[in-house]
Amino acid sequence: MKVHLMGIGGAGVSALARVFLARGDEVSGCDVRESDTTAALEDAGVRVEIGHDPEHVLFKDLLVYSGAIKESPELDAAKAMGVRVLTRAEMLAALIAESDSIAIAGSAGKTTVTHMTGHILTEAGYDPTVLVGDGSSARAGRSKWLVAEVDESDGSLILHRPNRAIVTNIEFDHPDHFKDVEEVQDLFARFVAGLPAEGLAVLCADDERARTLETPARRITYGFSESADYRCDDRRPITIHHAGHELGKVNLRQPGRHRWSDFPAPTGGWNSSVFSRARQSMTTTPITRPRFAPPCRRCASSGTAASSWFFSRTVTRGCRRCSRTSRVRSPQRTACWWSTYTAPGRRTRPASRRATCQT
Repeated sequence: MKVHLMGIGGAGVSALARVFLARGDEVSGCDVRESDTTAALEDAGVRVEIGHDPEHVLFKDLLVYSGAIKESPELDAAKAMGVRVLTRAEMLAALIAESDSIAIAGSAGKTTVTHMTGHILTEAGYDPTVLVGDGSSARAGRSKWLVAEVDESDGSLILHRPNRAIVTNIEFDHPDHFKDVEEVQDLFARFVAGLPAEGLAVLCADDERARTLETPARRITYGFSESADYRCDDRRPITIHHAGHELGKVNLRQPGRHRWSDFPAPTGGWNSSVFSRARQSMTTTPITRPRFAPPCRRCASSGTAASSWFFSRTVTRGCRRCSRTSRVRSPQRTACWWSTYTAPGRRTRPASRRATCQT
């Protein structure tokens, strides 16, 4: 199939491009400007044009365009030629509908949970296709499983009909589209109400709006709350409890209390072998070679560490994707999963743990 994608430099569209490419389709795309994303896609084998032109859609079978594009000569030409035209959200909904799918939604945290879910299912041998909304990762698996981050910002959330859904939280966001938090919650309510009766809804028990959502699917909750079906402790190593029993302890390498509460979300509702693989992979996977790296924006400075060990050391920070490095003489730390700390003298940490910078 010959596919053309408009706005290919965007996060969601670029992820679709990589999936189409891995499936063996002939992929082309266009955007208004060059970027690191378009350059990477060209290196992968996608023909990328800068600017819009009706000739881009000649002899194409499918045109997928970003929702940010309202008018374009390519759109008009494709419709006139009878080319199938879909928005990015509609294309994602079609992929979700034809797969055994897991859709991750929420006002915050959905990117992290999507990364975790894709990583865990890959390590467990399910070989899923994974689409992460920040554009940092797209994996084309060979199985029927699809893991996708779905976005509520433009109201397209209700287009998706997955088999399983994870809702991390519900907050007021995107005031250009929603007038208040009740309108946001109504959108999520319609989303989980569309799940099949044989499906599964995984809801965060720590968020009042998320845990009260009604759905015809089987419903389980996760989080720190005592009422959660899959409950985790708020100290390391975290202990996961279910139905009054301790499932096991997990010593996550990733820092942050919010990530500890996220861990039960991708593992809840699966069999014990998936949970076992999740424990092993999230704890022992080499920190320098993550399957699904977090987005760069997660690596902002989180403050300083006031202790003698950190005093007057050299911190080397580099990005795995853009190869930028910087050396700073300070006790500054980052919130990144992967960082390099080199202290002078005998107290030297393992070298070359590379970080992802804020770009």
